[in-house]
Amino acid sequence: MDYLEDRGRASDENVSYGDDIDYQNMINYITNNSLATEANYNYIKTRLDPESFSDYHIANIYLENGDWPGINIKFWRKRTSGFVPNAPYGHDGRWRWAIHDMDDTFGSYFDDVTTNTLALATATNGPTYPNPAWSTLILRKLLENTSYKNDFINRFADLMNTTFLPSRVIATIDEMKSVIYPTIPEHISRWKSPANIDDYDWHIGFEKNFATERPAAQRNHIRTKFGIASNINATLNVSNPSHGYIKLNTIEIKAGTDGITSNPYPWTGVYFSNIPVKLKAIANPGFVFSHWTGASSSTNAEITVTSTANFNITAVFVAETIATSQPIYYWMVNSTIANNLPLETLNTTYKTGTPDGVIQYQSCLVGYPFVSTDVANWRKASMERRNSPTDINYIPLANVNLPFATSDMKGLQIKEPLQKSDGLGNTLDNTMIFNIPTDGYKDIKFSFAAINELTNATAIILDYSLNSGTPIWQVTCILLLIDKFLSII
Repeated sequence: MDYLEDRGRASDENVSYGDDIDYQNMINYITNNSLATEANYNYIKTRLDPESFSDYHIANIYLENGDWPGINIKFWRKRTSGFVPNAPYGHDGRWRWAIHDMDDTFGSYFDDVTTNTLALATATNGPTYPNPAWSTLILRKLLENTSYKNDFINRFADLMNTTFLPSRVIATIDEMKSVIYPTIPEHISRWKSPANIDDYDWHIGFEKNFATERPAAQRNHIRTKFGIASNINATLNVSNPSHGYIKLNTIEIKAGTDGITSNPYPWTGVYFSNIPVKLKAIANPGFVFSHWTGASSSTNAEITVTSTANFNITAVFVAETIATSQPIYYWMVNSTIANNLPLETLNTTYKTGTPDGVIQYQSCLVGYPFVSTDVANWRKASMERRNSPTDINYIPLANVNLPFATSDMKGLQIKEPLQKSDGLGNTLDNTMIFNIPTDGYKDIKFSFAAINELTNATAIILDYSLNSGTPIWQVTCILLLIDKFLSII
């Protein structure tokens, strides 16, 4: 791996492990190319992880780190020959950043909870310490890109609405204090700092005050930096909390997310006017998303809302309809069909809707069907009922639930010849056309069985057509006939 710090230059002894070649190559690209150009920004996303970079900067900016960004920067990557997009996290070869040395935070360095560290982190000509131009370069260049800028602003808002919520931060301070408070008298006795337990309590109070007052100051800094007119409240709701939840930008509005311990709905977060927010409705098992109400009536689960004012929106979920498999059409070939009779058509004996399914037969012999006195052609190249029964593809449901043994199920036979020239240079085939109306159904399966009984047949060609009117046939497959063949399409 490569593990660097600060400016990331070997000449400045900033290489903790590996080398600076890939990082300096990336810096050169960022310096010499505008990331406002989408292609350039997309390329840079293959060199650095924008989510890691944003979270690192947002944390340092929000927590008001006074000993940064010109120092205390740590970043790393796993060495790869190039970007590996489907690699496990951290293994894709991109640069990522690590939080380091955060003792000058919570207003302690500036003695002020309102210091504009966003301005410091994006300054173009800062002093050598704490924010020289090289230390703000990447963030400044990324913010040239509208997509990244909006994502950065929204991620900032997401974290302030969850991880940095005053109630959560204060609860964390109290939790940590309860663990170390009993050791503070011994600490003071040994190190003479803080001056006394009251001094310690004062600093705890200062941190809690920072947690309470920082959000308003930070939002003001964001509005000033990006020319945003106002904060807005985004109020999210769901039709039933047990049916699903909403993901807003990068946060899931449900128990387990920072700052959310139980059913949060209706949930309100503070965002920014005219900055588009991304919403995704996510259904729980057994339910599906139906539509939005309020700020949108879309039926798309993922939408973007751009608002200049407060907005309310609700995701509506409904019970999932479990798809069932059932026969739509079935041909019960039994003794009701006369034996030794050439057939031209055969209607279904079972159907779920109004229209019939129809088998239409086309013989390779011109003039089919023939009369019994035409000895040369009678029952040649014909479709007829066969006597030998087969249980392949028998469906009791389509035959009043009779078992096969008492069903009188038989079959159809196609007799030779199987092909014949029409005398005009064309070869005609024996053809069965299944006319099957399928409106209102999906995931259609066409099932049949075929047995080669001492004919010259070697294969069945299966075509299909979806258009109305004269069929436009699409070749699906050629099925080889060896002994028995069962196909479900």
